[in-house]
Amino acid sequence: MFVDVDYPDLIRHKQKIIEQIPAAMEYVGTTCMTGSGETTRELYRLVGCDLTDLPSLDEKLRALQADLNNADILFVSEVAITYMVHSHK
Repeated sequence: MFVDVDYPDLIRHKQKIIEQIPAAMEYVGTTCMTGSGETTRELYRLVGCDLTDLPSLDEKLRALQADLNNADILFVSEVAITYMVHSHK
């Protein structure tokens, strides 16, 4: 499973693009459930979340993978963390 985490507006934009490309729809699968910034497909999950809100991200990821502590995870950041402001909370 591939999980794409991005801002909710960008996730909705990505979803619209995927839906316009038949080859992309075929690859990611046709099962779709859309909620508050989340889209679930067979092979591709889109999760809308502000990465500065780690509790929300944790909750959303655990909804996809209940045993997150024992899951194999590869985290790839494409530029997003360059623009994130570090804060101590």
